[in-house]
Amino acid sequence: MTGRALVTGVLLWGLLGAIACAEEPYRTPLAGDAYTTTLFGREVSTPPRDRTNVTALDLGVYWVPDIKDETVSPFGALYLWRNLDNGTKRFRGVMNGIYDDIRYTTTPAFLGGTEAVLTFANYTVPVAQSEYVEGVEIDDSLYWFQAQLGLGLGYSTKLAPGLQDNIAEISLTYEPGFLAFSESTDASPGYVVPRNTYEGRVHLRLRADAMTRNVMELAHRGISGGMDLVYGHRAHWEDWGGDPAFGMSDGASHRTWSTASAYAVAAGGVPFIEDERHRLIVRLHGGAGSDVDRFSAFRLGGGPGGDEAETLSRPISSGAAFNEFFTDLYGVASLEYRYELLFFLYLHLKNSVAWIDRYRFQTAGITGPAADEVDTIAFVTVAVTTGFFWNSELDIWYTHAFGVLRDIAGNPRFGGNALVISWAREF
Repeated sequence: MTGRALVTGVLLWGLLGAIACAEEPYRTPLAGDAYTTTLFGREVSTPPRDRTNVTALDLGVYWVPDIKDETVSPFGALYLWRNLDNGTKRFRGVMNGIYDDIRYTTTPAFLGGTEAVLTFANYTVPVAQSEYVEGVEIDDSLYWFQAQLGLGLGYSTKLAPGLQDNIAEISLTYEPGFLAFSESTDASPGYVVPRNTYEGRVHLRLRADAMTRNVMELAHRGISGGMDLVYGHRAHWEDWGGDPAFGMSDGASHRTWSTASAYAVAAGGVPFIEDERHRLIVRLHGGAGSDVDRFSAFRLGGGPGGDEAETLSRPISSGAAFNEFFTDLYGVASLEYRYELLFFLYLHLKNSVAWIDRYRFQTAGITGPAADEVDTIAFVTVAVTTGFFWNSELDIWYTHAFGVLRDIAGNPRFGGNALVISWAREF
């Protein structure tokens, strides 16, 4: 399996140069630019758009059949982006109250070019949450809330081709936070709820985006990538758990933990085809953790994606439920072909493969002990991105996942489907 992963990685990375260097005579309209064309015999124009000041609403639904209590999951968030004073002040926020991810950087004169960084993230879903093994809901339901503030220093610089989101940045922050838990009546008898605790994190973050995007904000040409190193320590952490699948979790061995993750994305033309309507997008994501548990591990799952600079850092396991897998080791590689049918209408075909250290049952029963093993999961996705009424965008993504397991009448089977419908409008 390691050999297959290495060969796949080498082949995908080998495409990066060819993808980024294609030269095409046709000009796809780029994000923010004015554009005029003839469509169905009529002249159509799009005005220029200020991409340094964006306020957008994103709403949608994620449908995953054969997942109990997760079949239909609505989602939505307000997205804010401000890039002010020639990049010396930047604000990015994805907010809905239940999940918020906020980052603000500024360059005060007294720091001499060094940035001050302020971050905030919270996860406060107001319903009890369970884990899933082979599509089966585990009796470990509990209420789980966490929030982290972040303070630190950073440095950034502009990158070619010089668009407002073409930035390279590095930052080091300390993130004081709190984990809180509450018992659920759905948990198995004798289940021990984790102890509420303070958790401090040290976070080294690197980002570099040299990508141009088309009028629908899809990756068009260039490379983007980054890395995150996180070290966490909990002030108070004791043994918890006790359900039949996972048993008791040793608090002492997970009090201090660390994770490392990285990603790279390249977009460009199809080799030997001199037509800019054809695009190839390669995405590579990987991560490894040490001493992580359910609340510090990487979370992989399906749901909405996107090609915004920071959204590219999120690994997507299309076809899986939201946050279906918690893992200490993963790799995801995908190759996407996209065709521009009209300047506002794009068709996608995406093939992905993921290597995930996920939990599997160790006996014939579906409630017995579970242990982690590295599995290969393949996904095939077809999608459409189009302009819609009221100057909005509509995305429809359908995925079949060959390696996920779904509980069909008490009998887990391989193969699952998922559908994402997402609508976004900028104000």
